Amino acid sequence: MSILYKAKSVYLIDDDEIFQFATKRFIEIKNLSKSIEVFANGKRALDHILTQKKGEDSFLPEIILLDLNMPIMDGWDFLMEMEKLDISIKQNTIIYILSSSIDDKDIARAKQISLVRDYVIKPVDEEKLNKIFLHDLPF
Repeated sequence: MSILYKAKSVYLIDDDEIFQFATKRFIEIKNLSKSIEVFANGKRALDHILTQKKGEDSFLPEIILLDLNMPIMDGWDFLMEMEKLDISIKQNTIIYILSSSIDDKDIARAKQISLVRDYVIKPVDEEKLNKIFLHDLPF
C-alpha cells in the first residue's frame, strides 16, 4: 500500500522565486508537511541549521529539497557542510536534489553522496513531487 507521507518539516533551498512559490504552494495545498521553510541559498539554510543545532529543540527537517546552482553557497557546498555534521543530527533527514542540470557528471556525483536520496531533474511537476512524498508501507 502506498500513501503520501506528511513530513513534520521541509526545507526548500532554491534561489528561483517562482519555483519557491509553486513548490511551497503545492506542499501546502496537498498538506504534505506541517512546516516548510524556504532559503534562497545554501548558506542561509546552513546558518539556520547550525542555529537550530545549538538550541535545546535542535532538529533538522525530515526532507530537504536542494537546488545545485545558487549564489553565495551552492548545493554542492551545502552538501559538503552537511556531511561534516554529527551523524546523529542528520540521520532522519532525506535530501532530494532538484536541478535543471542533466549533466551525467552531476548525477553521478550526487549518487556518491550518502545524504542524497534522489536526483530529480527540473522542471518538477506534481507527479515528481508526489513521488518524493510517496512511501510504500509494508502491509
